[in-house]
Amino acid sequence: MKVTRKSLLLLAAIGTSILLGALGLALGLSSNWTPAKIEHSKEVGFRLLQALEQYREQHGEFPAHLGDLVPEYVDAIPPPPAGGGRWEYYPSSNDFGLSFGCGDAHYPSYYLKWSRRDKGWFHDH
Repeated sequence: MKVTRKSLLLLAAIGTSILLGALGLALGLSSNWTPAKIEHSKEVGFRLLQALEQYREQHGEFPAHLGDLVPEYVDAIPPPPAGGGRWEYYPSSNDFGLSFGCGDAHYPSYYLKWSRRDKGWFHDH
């Protein structure tokens, strides 16, 4: 079988298209970062933030895991619609980190994180 320059270029174009499509799906670029999904994730996150503060008021510290809020403070931990579909929660003695957007392989590297001190969401690149 003779390999021509034209067939090599065609194979390269097909391979590139497949890779770019897979990368877009893996990063959730097509549908997971719409403004509506980001805002909805913030709303869901705000309900979790309120539950975290209530837990702290009653126990004197933040829970070790978000699941500790169920069922007393929330019925379930709903996933954020934007990003990778899961929350990242980092408790400490006087504070916590709550963010969404990081997928299984830590992509996309863009995500929103709650600032307890500033009482708002900020971009954490």
